[in-house]
Amino acid sequence: MNAEWIIGKNPVQEALRSGRSINKVLVSDQLQHQASKKLEQLAKENGVIVQKVPKKKIDQLVEGNHQGVAASVAAY
Repeated sequence: MNAEWIIGKNPVQEALRSGRSINKVLVSDQLQHQASKKLEQLAKENGVIVQKVPKKKIDQLVEGNHQGVAASVAAY
């Protein structure tokens, strides 16, 4: 099964709030603490794994301005 990515803080937050099926959320270890905590709390409420990774790892996985946040979702 291929994964698709949602990138950016707000799109990932909205996907979590909407109840969309998300495999995991990658958060850059350089992301500000407050933004990171908000995402981690939303993910926890939805039973989604959060992984803190180097920004370079997210750069390798997705294109565009990801703001240090990417969510792996199941492809339709």
